[in-house]
Amino acid sequence: MNRKLGMIRTTLTIFSVLCAAVLATACTRVPEIEAQISPELKKASYPTLQPLDQSVVPLPSPQQAGQEIQDNLNARRDRLKRRAAALETAGVDDESRDRLEQGIDG
Repeated sequence: MNRKLGMIRTTLTIFSVLCAAVLATACTRVPEIEAQISPELKKASYPTLQPLDQSVVPLPSPQQAGQEIQDNLNARRDRLKRRAAALETAGVDDESRDRLEQGIDG
């Protein structure tokens, strides 16, 4: 039991040290990044905040979106049916029919 507690303490200590190291590096100032900020930008005030309801375009209701998808699918189905009907009435000449019946190995 003491061995388990020792391992847990060691693990927690290592974890704590790693967290402290990460937090310390997160607070570090990076001169290369700060050099890219212009003086005007450093002096600029914060932008005004706007409510989200004015900034985000409202999404259509699920019923409306579902209806649009259904309409698109119905239109596609109709186009494919018309295309299939046109292919059926186009017919195949005798030479092409013979090639089709012979297959790839023929």
